[in-house]
Amino acid sequence: MKTETKETAIAADVLVAFKKRVNTLSVEREQWQATQFASANDRLYQLLGEIYEIYLEAKDNTGIDQQKQEWLLSKVRERRVPLSKKPTFLQLITKYVFSESDTDSRRVNSYARVLNVAAQANVTSAGGISEFIKSYGGIEEIRSALAKNTKTPKQRAMAGAQLARTAQTIATVKSDQLAKYATTAKGTFVVLLGEMTPQGTVEIKHTVFSNNVGDEVTPSETVVAGALGNLYSNQMKAERKKAAQKRLSCTTRLVMTFTPTAIAMHPCMKISVLWARRSSPRCSSAPRARQCAR
Repeated sequence: MKTETKETAIAADVLVAFKKRVNTLSVEREQWQATQFASANDRLYQLLGEIYEIYLEAKDNTGIDQQKQEWLLSKVRERRVPLSKKPTFLQLITKYVFSESDTDSRRVNSYARVLNVAAQANVTSAGGISEFIKSYGGIEEIRSALAKNTKTPKQRAMAGAQLARTAQTIATVKSDQLAKYATTAKGTFVVLLGEMTPQGTVEIKHTVFSNNVGDEVTPSETVVAGALGNLYSNQMKAERKKAAQKRLSCTTRLVMTFTPTAIAMHPCMKISVLWARRSSPRCSSAPRARQCAR
């Protein structure tokens, strides 16, 4: 009897310590966002590492670990945070720590997914999280890689760079200030920040280089990669639109080749077309007879 009482007391102490630790981590997250958010990816990775450490300590699914998960679930629901039907421990603790913050839910879900990938990759320590994220190019790179049929930001930037090298030049900008960096920035992509005027001209205000061109200039590969990725995305959007228009044109030409006797009303009140053997020159093959589903 005394043994059971002692074990119960220990379990209660462990749960109290767990709650205090999680709440402390939430406060540290708040302080980080208030003071270091703009330039502190390293601190974010450290916070995620601390979340991961708590997960590692609770993944054995013992009785006390179940109590920890139940407490997290109740607190997250109390804050009315959206949850999946069966949230994991990693999802719960990540959402709890970031629930009362300016971070949008999509971003928080990305944090949880990254930690889940780390667990699947057998990352064994909190300190390994920062290295893991950096090795894959950052949180957004990992999140994009998890999405089906999508390119990561890095892949979009590389594809955009290929497009840019063969794209038509729409304007050429020349200035003494840019000329200073001709040697060090030759062959690289730069981003020009400009303001559109009512006359339709653009006033260039700033230049962003992807590489280090001098101590007085701060480069940003991320900004340039974002512009290249945007070029790729717009190109893919234009190609999809063009393909859709071509399919529509193909269908219209086929319909226009039919004679009145080739069209009959099907009993299900949908039009069924007995397709002619000949087809539009723009279509690869003549469709066969079609019937609507009964």
